[in-house]
Order: sequence, then C-alpha cells, then structure tokens
Amino acid sequence: MTEEQLRQFRWRNIAVVFQAAQNALNPVMRVADQFIDTGLAHDMDDRAHIIRRAGELLQMVRLDPARVLHAYPFQLSGGMRQRVVIALSLLLDPRLLILDEPTTALDVVTQVHILDILQEIREKLGLTMLLLTHDMSIVARVADRVAVMYAGKIVEVGAVREVVLPPAPPLHRRPGARCALAGRRAEWQVPHPRQPAEFPEHAVGVQVPPRCAYAVSKCRERAPALESVGADGAMVACHRWREIAEELAHAPAD
Repeated sequence: MTEEQLRQFRWRNIAVVFQAAQNALNPVMRVADQFIDTGLAHDMDDRAHIIRRAGELLQMVRLDPARVLHAYPFQLSGGMRQRVVIALSLLLDPRLLILDEPTTALDVVTQVHILDILQEIREKLGLTMLLLTHDMSIVARVADRVAVMYAGKIVEVGAVREVVLPPAPPLHRRPGARCALAGRRAEWQVPHPRQPAEFPEHAVGVQVPPRCAYAVSKCRERAPALESVGADGAMVACHRWREIAEELAHAPAD
C-alpha cells in the first residue's frame, strides 16, 4: 500500500483502545456527543443511527445506554469509562481492534469483568484483537497466540500454551521458570536477576545476551532471524534454540 492507502485502511478498518483509555474521553462532553463526533468524522451522517448503534454497543459492554449516553465522564467509574471507550472503538465495525494494556489502573474484579467482555465481543463480532500487555496472566487468559518482544523486536511467536507455560526458548526464560496462568494455582515465578540493559541506537547483535545465561559470542555479533520451530507456526529468534531445546528436554523436573 502507499502511505495514503495505508492511512485510509487504518481510518476505516483499525481501532485502538489506548492505555488508561478511561482518561481519553472529553470531560466536558456527554458520552452521546462523543459517539456522534466520532461517527460524523468517519462519514456516518445519520445522528439517530449513530445513537442507536451506540446504545447497542453499550449494551454489549454491559452498560445501560439510557443512563450512560447522557452522562459526563466524571459521572462514571473508571471501569465504566473503560467500557465506554471499548464501545466507542467498535462504532465503525473495525476488522482489527488493538488494545494497549486495557486493564491498567483497574481493580482486579473490574479487570476480570473487562476481559470477559472482550472475549464476548470477539466471539460475537468475529474481529481480530491485538492485545499489548506485560501481564502474562492476561495473556494466558484471553490470547490464542502470543508474540514475545524484547528490546523492541519479536523474539518468539507461538500458541499461548506453548509460549507462556513451558520453559522453552527464547532464552529470556530459564529452566524451571513459569508464569502463573489465570484460573489455576499459581506456580513458581522466577524473577530475572539482572536489570534490562540500555541498548545503543545502532546495536548490531541480538539484544537478549545481557539477560541470557546461554549467550555466546555470535549472539553479540549477529542478530538471529525468526525461524520456524514447529508445524503449528511457532517461531523463535535464537542461534542456539535447537541445543537449548534438547538440554531443556532432558533437564530434571522441578
């Protein structure tokens, strides 16, 4: 696509719910007016239709349209404002919904409520969701596939239960490390002993070695490419993934 084609594609087909989105609403506009402004900006010229659609979407996120549409943001709780923004992001029927830490600053009960709503939305609308988060319990709860990033680069891709649960490459995990999966007994989580490194702007080698016990000289000289490591589309960026996988396969159980 050209830059203009890509801009038009984003404008029509992609929606974003930003981190701390409950603070994204205009504090001096009623919720209904914010839906109308968004619709009018995207070539929806029937205000009555916009309000009807807004009401349907608010019900989808378990809010009462009669109350919420006429409210100002300060009259709603943080969790309610977050759900309003999610509903607003669905107004234009996007094909892709990007969610950046959608449960930040919410209490645990509200977090679970939001995640349940997102799962319902995905099932009802059949859209693709891209979730950005540091919380591995959220990943384990809602994701089908996960891409692990380190220093701004993807270092592993795979099914969530293959990447989140077992101790396997890439080497930001060590043998025995686990992540607590939502809805089951928490297993040991092993914190990494080293702080993240500061990376120069034009670093040549892979960015994992400062935190990787398995790094060798070639890791600092040449960044590895993502390689396929399974029939299910799993990929990993690691020079030594084969030998590490073999070592982990024969490691004694914790």
